[in-house]
Amino acid sequence: RANLADPRRAAYIAADAAGALLGFPQIGGCRDEDVDGDVTGELMALDVGEPCWRHGIGSALHAQAQTALAACGFTDATLWVLTGKHSRAVVLCSADWTADGRARHRVLRGADVHEVRYVSGLPLGQIAP
Repeated sequence: RANLADPRRAAYIAADAAGALLGFPQIGGCRDEDVDGDVTGELMALDVGEPCWRHGIGSALHAQAQTALAACGFTDATLWVLTGKHSRAVVLCSADWTADGRARHRVLRGADVHEVRYVSGLPLGQIAP
């Protein structure tokens, strides 16, 4: 419930003209214990349907998420990427995300997952549309 009450936590939806879901990002204050969630945001999720890959939808959603995080007053952001997702890591590095050396292991929906944390500065002074 506290997460729902946080005005800085949001999700944005991309849909086509017929209303079909294309993808979404989810943002909020960083949830990591070693980071101040009042000044550091988190890109909690960014998902684009496979038929929409390589059409610029993920890039547009990523840009919207960064703009929204900056508009919430965050100066930088984190995100977690599954290890072994080399193509995602390459895309993130080209978008000014850098692995910070932090890794974690957790169980997600019954599966063991290993993730690496990335960090990025946010564009200052932008206003979310």
